[in-house]
Amino acid sequence: MQDAKKKRILMLFCGGTIAMVRNEKGALEPGLKPEQLYAMCPKIREYADIEIKFITDIDSTNMTVNEWMMIIDAINSSMRDYDAFLITHGTDTMVETANAIALAFGSTLAKPVIITGSQAAPHELG
Repeated sequence: MQDAKKKRILMLFCGGTIAMVRNEKGALEPGLKPEQLYAMCPKIREYADIEIKFITDIDSTNMTVNEWMMIIDAINSSMRDYDAFLITHGTDTMVETANAIALAFGSTLAKPVIITGSQAAPHELG
């Protein structure tokens, strides 16, 4: 990256298919640690400094208010330290987590929060 200052991003790891691998029976299961997922994208280091905070690694259909509060608390307590927040998440309940964040912060959320997922494991073609 040229002379522009790198952005500081906090990645909140909540698992999802984006961090899964196939087991010996061919089924997807949690398999990648947050650091392994981050290591798969080395070019991003040219643009941003990313720190990782582990929240959970459960199926997103099992997300509860407890996990939402951990996400909200992590964003709230780190608001001054980061330029943006990236949340890895399962696609099944991504909208519910987005709603919880929107309700918690309302118009006071002054930094971008990106929720990302995948419907394919990262090692799969396509």
